[in-house]
Amino acid sequence: MNKVKMTVFSFVLLATGGSAGYSSHLIRLKDHAPIKCTASIAFFNKEMSANFTLDFMHNQDKHTGIISVSGNVFQDNHPKGTIRRDVLYTWTEKHGTYKMVSTQINKLGNVDTLSDEYFAKIFPAFYVYPNSPLNYSFISQGKNGFMITIGKRPLYFCAR
Repeated sequence: MNKVKMTVFSFVLLATGGSAGYSSHLIRLKDHAPIKCTASIAFFNKEMSANFTLDFMHNQDKHTGIISVSGNVFQDNHPKGTIRRDVLYTWTEKHGTYKMVSTQINKLGNVDTLSDEYFAKIFPAFYVYPNSPLNYSFISQGKNGFMITIGKRPLYFCAR
């Protein structure tokens, strides 16, 4: 009888340890899952209006990412220019805030027609010039996406 109890106890202990290890592995995978989401943004300022889409692809393991920016700008209800570029960046994280530094700006040929000077009036330098920093927080909104904030101020919702 002692042998049977010892065998059952060993099996239960092994199963519990295996379950705990597997659960820990799943939690770590979830923490390192890439952030992929899309945000739609509209700007209005006097006679200027713009609409943009930002596609975030943020790699947790490599500490790199790409933001694809596309959109249109209108001045006095007439097209001023089009934006289509990929912003490559590296990042570090501290207390839930990601310090991102642009490493490369890839403009899509003749589709990206808005001047950098004009675009810099609308968006932070991070989206326009390499080696420019930007701090964002990605606050999970469950399976729906992320609220992207600067400090406590929400900027936009980024849907998965």
